[in-house]
Amino acid sequence: MESHAIAKQKTASAYNAAAELFDHPANTFWSRFGNNTVERLGLTTGDKVLDVCAGAGASALPAARKVGQAGRVVAVDLAEKLLAIAQAKAAAEGLDNLEFRADDMLALGYPDGYFDAVVCVFGIFFVPDMSAAVKELWRQVRPGGRLAITTWGRFIRTRQQRALASHSQRTARTLQRLQSLGSDIHPGRIVGDAV
Repeated sequence: MESHAIAKQKTASAYNAAAELFDHPANTFWSRFGNNTVERLGLTTGDKVLDVCAGAGASALPAARKVGQAGRVVAVDLAEKLLAIAQAKAAAEGLDNLEFRADDMLALGYPDGYFDAVVCVFGIFFVPDMSAAVKELWRQVRPGGRLAITTWGRFIRTRQQRALASHSQRTARTLQRLQSLGSDIHPGRIVGDAV
């Protein structure tokens, strides 16, 4: 198993390199699944939300809109460039109830039960020990709170392959690599191969 430190370094490097492509029209799945995940959480005004693997804000920004000025969203990612994009979007919308942290989701230092909800959209699979990561995320959710983890599934991958492959050769090569891995897909391998 790859060490956590090496996985963090590879993930940050790959996502910083791809940051400028996150809002490309071919990548609408980020915002679509970020929004859908936040909608399912049932956030209310005043909630405190932790969004790990927040990227360019696909789930952090909708969460900030939902919780309003009385609430707070902490958006965490290893990729500083993605967080800068998210921060610029928040500023453009006048959202000032967000905090952006370039940090490790497993070492944030929040007390038990600090958040009403914790969100991780398309990121949990980058942690070598996913069970430990989920346990750490749950630890930060208050009793009766919510944890939402969105990850890849066969239907999503197949649908996205068709949509994205038509937009760029680079995307098509990546998706062919995904397909070649078959049903035992592990996105961390792809990130590892990319750096």
